[in-house]
Amino acid sequence: MCTKKIVAFYFLIIFCCNAILAQQETIITGRVTESGTNGGIPFANIYFRGTLGGTVTDFEGNYKLQTDKATDSIFVKLIGYKSKAKAVKKGTTQVINFQLSTEALNLNMIEVRPGVNPALRIIKNASRNKSKYNRDNLESVQYTSYTKQEADINNISKRLRKIKLFHGLTELWGRMDTLAGVDSKANLPVFMSEIVSDIYSYKEGDKKHEDVNAEIIKFVGMKDGSAASQLQGTDFQNYNFCLDNINIPVLNKDFLSPLADNASLFYNYILMDSVVIEGKRCFVVNCHPKNKRDLAFTGTLWITDTTFAIKQLDLEITKDVNVNIIDHLRIQQVMIPTETYVWVPSQTRVLIDFATQVKKLVTLVIKTYNCNKNYIINKPKDKEFYKTRIKYAEDVVIKDSTYWVTHRDEPLTSLEKESYNMIDTVRNIPFIKFMFNNLYFLFSGYKDVGPVDFGHYMGLYAYNQYEGSRVQLGFRTNAKMSKNWIIRGYGAYGFKDQGFKYDLQLERIISRYPNPYSMAGIQYRDDISQIGTSYNYINNMSFYQGGNNGLYNFSSNISTLLRLVRQQESRIWYQRVFNSGITGTVTFQNIRTSPLFPVYFGDAFTIFQQRNYSITEALLE
Repeated sequence: MCTKKIVAFYFLIIFCCNAILAQQETIITGRVTESGTNGGIPFANIYFRGTLGGTVTDFEGNYKLQTDKATDSIFVKLIGYKSKAKAVKKGTTQVINFQLSTEALNLNMIEVRPGVNPALRIIKNASRNKSKYNRDNLESVQYTSYTKQEADINNISKRLRKIKLFHGLTELWGRMDTLAGVDSKANLPVFMSEIVSDIYSYKEGDKKHEDVNAEIIKFVGMKDGSAASQLQGTDFQNYNFCLDNINIPVLNKDFLSPLADNASLFYNYILMDSVVIEGKRCFVVNCHPKNKRDLAFTGTLWITDTTFAIKQLDLEITKDVNVNIIDHLRIQQVMIPTETYVWVPSQTRVLIDFATQVKKLVTLVIKTYNCNKNYIINKPKDKEFYKTRIKYAEDVVIKDSTYWVTHRDEPLTSLEKESYNMIDTVRNIPFIKFMFNNLYFLFSGYKDVGPVDFGHYMGLYAYNQYEGSRVQLGFRTNAKMSKNWIIRGYGAYGFKDQGFKYDLQLERIISRYPNPYSMAGIQYRDDISQIGTSYNYINNMSFYQGGNNGLYNFSSNISTLLRLVRQQESRIWYQRVFNSGITGTVTFQNIRTSPLFPVYFGDAFTIFQQRNYSITEALLE
């Protein structure tokens, strides 16, 4: 009995000690983001004051620290950013976020000692090995790609916030800032998309193929069923720093890679540290251009110590570089080796902060995140496979939430989840809705009224000497009525000839991607035409609309009246767009023509020496 009491007493002591130790354990989680863009900052060092205990942020800028030796403050530090510290409550679980502002590198003071710069030796070794690791040399590559893109409005000025029209926006801005957390600043999202694709590339002929499996698109200015909501592929450039020059599409310029053959003539290198990443010891090398205005990068490379491959990088184009449309551009990338020893990108992030061209106005920030996995190397498909550039799954836009949870490399942050909902909210702000509706009317020519669009405004009024003043109103149904059936046409009246004209057509969209796009239509049109012109019935464009404006010139050119005819057109057609890009159209039509001027073609054309004639034909285009 006594023994049992002693054992119980020891268990009680152990339990109490563990409870005390657990209470003293400090657990801190959080995220490190960049001020002004709210993008996550990877590879940042997080540590407690006066200790060696610390960690490094992941690719999204997240971190977790768990220790029983915490001090009263926690620090975050990364080259190119201002260091920051925050107070810590020891013995608790807490969330501490950091938002860092950029800082110009002050690396001009360098102590020169006899011998070779160790950083330069590392860079030269990496440069000599880059062709061995260059993924462009692979015969074929196949992988699964997830791409997330977001466009945000940033830095709205206090002056604009005071304008009554922007009150709805500023309220949303405040909600986003609150969600971003203390000492963090959020931007206002206007576009978000996610795409999951299988990518195939073949070196011979530089062929590429993409199977788009799932896609989500949210855009403030997007109208349901409009062209802006059409599908797109990833079309994401995996920046390859094993090449001598890196093309930046948004700038349409080539920037010199830090590993280029002649890079040492343009870059300074400094060996900052060595770290172990995923079991591989890496040298941490800082690079910056000798001339700040050169087309070169500033940042950090992590290079493996024995194989001299790029393990990861964090490079940017600063304001000093002679480009006008951006404030700065940042590329962050993590590489993984394949069985062929070629290194390929597993994660890439590109952040573009566009410069405002007018002072005191908002700026635009675009963030792109890309994750590639399931690489298959040098096992090409049949050559016929690559003839189709892009294909879409039948359920590409209707994947449920379960699919996205399992196919996202990283779950959406609370801020990103709110961003999806926020875009719909922004779209319905009266000022935003009014602005985009008017832009849509200006560029499309149609004003939507529920399920019907009315227009084109270019055809509302015209004048010529035959009809006098002519008024016309056109219409077409939109996706709110039906996504597969389209009814369109117009009605017109001439006050001088006192005649009604009209067009009516019905179209059916038969198939969409992944099958070849196809549609069929039927039409009847009774209107005045001009010899030598034709009506584009598929695009619903005539000389009253678009680029052909013959009737608008009649008042200044009286001779044009001698070529007017009244036509009754009946037709039926079928159109198919093949994956190869070829469009085929079959049309059967009958056109009955009544000239509005005396007909005389000469003796050689006696068949047409009658006032009215009819032509029936089959067309293959």
